[in-house]
Amino acid sequence: MLYLTLFYHFISVTSWSLSAHSLSELSSHIRMMLIKYQKIYKGHDLFFLF
Repeated sequence: MLYLTLFYHFISVTSWSLSAHSLSELSSHIRMMLIKYQKIYKGHDLFFLF
């Protein structure tokens, strides 16, 4: 379930980044997503993916 959620958000972030104006916006967006997943899953299995 965790992998499917991360995969879905990876696709949405990738499609969103196609219209992004700068890499800093994309990196800050990914950082916020990672922080949200760390709060939800308390870091479980998260570090094995990256």
